[in-house]
Amino acid sequence: MGVSENMLRFTPETLAEVFGQQFVQEFGTNKADEIIDKINKAERVTRYVGTIVARGLNPTASEITSLLNNIPYFIFSKGETLCFASVGVFLMWQKSLNERETINGGTNIHTGIVIDIIRDCSKLKYNRRNNFFTRFFQSIEFIIQSDKVEQEIKEKEITKLNFRVSPNIEADKEIHLNKSFLKVKVTKVSAQPSQSGNYIHTLKTEKKLTYFIALPVKTPVGTETEIDMELYNVIERPYEIKNESGEPQTLQLKWLLGKPKIE
Repeated sequence: MGVSENMLRFTPETLAEVFGQQFVQEFGTNKADEIIDKINKAERVTRYVGTIVARGLNPTASEITSLLNNIPYFIFSKGETLCFASVGVFLMWQKSLNERETINGGTNIHTGIVIDIIRDCSKLKYNRRNNFFTRFFQSIEFIIQSDKVEQEIKEKEITKLNFRVSPNIEADKEIHLNKSFLKVKVTKVSAQPSQSGNYIHTLKTEKKLTYFIALPVKTPVGTETEIDMELYNVIERPYEIKNESGEPQTLQLKWLLGKPKIE
């Protein structure tokens, strides 16, 4: 299945959030806020959005990017900057719609507009190496494959990371003597829940091993705790990516899944 087909599984809001989250992560909040401020204050953008809303029209990727390319700030901007701004214009238009127009437009049509924006902007700058859009497409694929893992493996549902709270030093000693407990740190949490309603958490160990776990509630990034590995099965599932040379590469991701209860 191609990249565009994969993105059709998402709502336009989710695509925008995943893209925006990566943009902020790589370029910072100040850069993102600056771009949002530019499009909010641009008379061309306000006039364009107002016109198509009044006429009951949908925006197109080419219209939005052409519009922004006539604003000095965006003339020489990178593809990812233009894309972030273009998605922002789309969200401005969507917010301006009344409820009836939103229903008539249809989620798939709106998702298609965001896909066109991302796809077109990704082609503006040719880069054989692992660029911003390559990483974004990999994130989309990872979310989809995470959903597949949850659907394929039917294990006991884990509801939260169990924190080890020790009342005294002696208890601490017992924890560290018990080899089944593994120290982990939450380094990343998916922006949106999967189709099963779970958030994908990335866990790093002291020895830099990486595990993934699906939880129905977000655990804050940076959380450090110890988990009892006797409660989990470690399941490996393949994850396809492209390396810096553009060649396909398969990684084996380790997933933690709760062991079924024995009655």
